[in-house]
Amino acid sequence: MAIVAILVSLLLPVISKVKFQANLMTCRNNLRQIGLAAQVYVTTHEAYPPMTSLGTGDQPVLPWSRLLDLAEPYGGHPPGQRNSVFRCPFYRGVQAQDPTARVYLAQYAYNVWGVGMWYHRLGLGGYMTNVAVAGFPMAPLITVEPTRESAVLAPSDMIGFGDAFNRSPDPRSDGAASIGETFGPKVMNHGALISTVPYKEQVSFRNHRGRFNRWFSDGHLETEDLNRPFRGTDDQLRRWNVDHQPHGDLWRSFVW
Repeated sequence: MAIVAILVSLLLPVISKVKFQANLMTCRNNLRQIGLAAQVYVTTHEAYPPMTSLGTGDQPVLPWSRLLDLAEPYGGHPPGQRNSVFRCPFYRGVQAQDPTARVYLAQYAYNVWGVGMWYHRLGLGGYMTNVAVAGFPMAPLITVEPTRESAVLAPSDMIGFGDAFNRSPDPRSDGAASIGETFGPKVMNHGALISTVPYKEQVSFRNHRGRFNRWFSDGHLETEDLNRPFRGTDDQLRRWNVDHQPHGDLWRSFVW
């Protein structure tokens, strides 16, 4: 029995490492499929999918993840299925409240706004028009002008999709899981979303071991180590913006 116990103790770390690497590969493959669906969409429309399709009349409001279902079989899987490309194998938590959504809370997200908001036109999710007329929250008069493919000046250095964890120079906010289907760098993000459990000690973050995947507009993937502090340098910020400029002054003045 003692020998068996020793063998098990020796094997467990190996098994854990193999399982982690397998899940990490699945996560990366999911993002490749989401990115492929986005590329199909861009090829068809010469623009990136808008952050949402605002319904008119009897048309439903669809998030970007549902719009990618138009590119099946690359992006479409019923929500809840274990093989869904929108379901991260590291995630442990509740499904998104919206039953029509194809992503789960804190799984994969879209770089919708860059370092600003919709009116700054820095992200891939498009620009909301008629807001001044319609008011806010969203009203039927609001439309979304998509981000054109030609607007992305450095596709190889433009983050498109990734594991839904935000970055921040504020240690209380760094590593915060995205509440919706968007993510990006935040000056701070603790406010109303603050948790009694530090973000980097929560289950989904620990399961990922701080290694989170980013898909770029040219189709390649990179892994970012969120255990390292985020400084908000020019090189870090420019990767979120279509014009490949950091907009550091804008970013620091816009507190989430």
